[in-house]
Amino acid sequence: MPLAWIAGIDARYVRLTNGSHGMIRLRTIFLVAAAILMALGLWAPASSAKTFPPIGTIPNPDSNKLMPFPVDQFARMSCKDLITLKLAQGNILKTEVIPAGTYPAPNNGFPLMNLPKFCRVVGVATPTSDSLIGFEVWIPYDGSYRRRYLQVGNGGFSGDIGYIGLAEGIRRGYATASTDDGSQRHGSADFVLGHPQKVTDYGHRALKQTTDKAKFIVKTLMGTYPERSYFHGCSNGGREALMEAQRYPNDFDGIVVGAPANYFTHQFTGFVWNSQQIYPPPASVIPNIPSSLLPILSSAVQAQCAGHDGGLSSDKFLTNPPACRVNFAPITCTASSPPGTCLTLAQVGIVKAIYDGPVRDDGSNARIFPGFEPGAEAHACNWGMWITGKPTGGAQCGPEALPHIGLQALFGWGFFGFFVNHSALYNIHALNFSSDIDNADATLGPDLNAIDPDLHVFHDHGGKLIQYHGFDDTAVAPQNSIDYWAQVDIRMRAVEPGFSHADLDNFYRLFMAPGMSHCAGGPGATAFGNLFNGSAPDADHDVLRAMEHWVEDGVAPERIVAQHLAESPSDPYFERPLCVYPKLPHYNGSGDPNVAANWSCVAPSRFPVIHYLPERLLPERRY
Repeated sequence: MPLAWIAGIDARYVRLTNGSHGMIRLRTIFLVAAAILMALGLWAPASSAKTFPPIGTIPNPDSNKLMPFPVDQFARMSCKDLITLKLAQGNILKTEVIPAGTYPAPNNGFPLMNLPKFCRVVGVATPTSDSLIGFEVWIPYDGSYRRRYLQVGNGGFSGDIGYIGLAEGIRRGYATASTDDGSQRHGSADFVLGHPQKVTDYGHRALKQTTDKAKFIVKTLMGTYPERSYFHGCSNGGREALMEAQRYPNDFDGIVVGAPANYFTHQFTGFVWNSQQIYPPPASVIPNIPSSLLPILSSAVQAQCAGHDGGLSSDKFLTNPPACRVNFAPITCTASSPPGTCLTLAQVGIVKAIYDGPVRDDGSNARIFPGFEPGAEAHACNWGMWITGKPTGGAQCGPEALPHIGLQALFGWGFFGFFVNHSALYNIHALNFSSDIDNADATLGPDLNAIDPDLHVFHDHGGKLIQYHGFDDTAVAPQNSIDYWAQVDIRMRAVEPGFSHADLDNFYRLFMAPGMSHCAGGPGATAFGNLFNGSAPDADHDVLRAMEHWVEDGVAPERIVAQHLAESPSDPYFERPLCVYPKLPHYNGSGDPNVAANWSCVAPSRFPVIHYLPERLLPERRY
């Protein structure tokens, strides 16, 4: 979701630089905003978007091999008796039966509605003396359990259970589990200070501890282990999803990966790179590019490229942003330009640096991490939220209340301050882009990065992986997903004799979402069961249903129809297909363009695959 990275940063003073400068007070607890945004369908007024009842109340038309588990076959222990269950390296702290209806999320009271009766299990795992990993398992307790297990990922630096993911899971009939990733600090990165084992817990160990204990709890209550297991996460949860496929490849049958922050050390380097461009040293929080100029940039990009890439000229986003070559001349200031109507040469240079992404400063100029794509910089979920910060009274990305500084600066400071340099007094302008990055890779990369492209064990056990990423994401660069997908293609050919691209397609499919911001939201069609429901509860409109259909019925998704959730009364409803990359949506030229049936999936004649394959890559950006 747009706030997937900030779920739970606590209200406190945050120092971006050394000394007394740059002290910013976060007056609003981000967790409340994140929970509100995660509420399914909250952005869409009831009259502006199609809705449907909770999926857990509707039989799945695609996968009927595993019938609901009869309530009279509960085995061995009742829900309340699970409190006595012994766990290796852990304990169960609480068990309770929650009646059907609305249940307030335990961390903030947010109302979770339309829930079935369920058994709630609260536990902790302590694999080391320095570990305290919280987890919860929710199991439908009314006969709607479908013998499937779902584990949901986390956002940001975690520190909280993902209650909204738990709720949606049991609505769909899954026994569902979530972990706090070994932190109880509600999103702050300071939980790792003096606790090196907590880095490993956060990186991957909390995932495995939760999976094993949750499945054992389900087995004890229901009499058998789940017959199918799925994982779904976006942002840091997407990193966790890829970590599962790479490190624990036999634990899940299907994994849904959203906008993965899998190159963790390099992505956070990109955060600092962009923040150094935007905020002048030593301590200014006044951006070099105010958010008021972003509409000038976006309008120029859309005028030059929208409608020339398979989409519509009226779109407020690009269908194929990597193919757009931005001409800055029309918006570059001249001596006669009125203030606030153009970008200065220096500001144009900053935009180019953000488009291009960070490079090493050791003379090699090697790319560290991809940059961001052009097209919808002015949308409230994009540059204003993540890079430039937003002014008081500016447009909001949902009903959130955020500090008026780019979130990338806050996250970059949190990572390089607490994780890397073990200090709250870290100065983000001190980072160099060579030895400091090498140090982060060496010390933290093994636990945090999920970049291994060798998925042969996951492939060989029959696992399926669906990955999605919004082209307008301004938290995790979209090109990062394309790069990883291509690297898996290359690596699998090397480790599996005779492996072809068709074999890749048989277990791993990437869907790029034009106009989607970070995990959800944005000016495009962005609701498809990711964090907001699509327009129908079936495999054609819902990514998790599509995964079930692939795993259990052998039918791979060719396209997933996404709906646009209207952001204002004047914002029209429309649908677009998401296509198996490298195919992208292309309007057929006739019929209502708001209807997905009038769009085809077409591969552009030239498309960016990976920066390490120059013969298959578009030319470098031309400005």
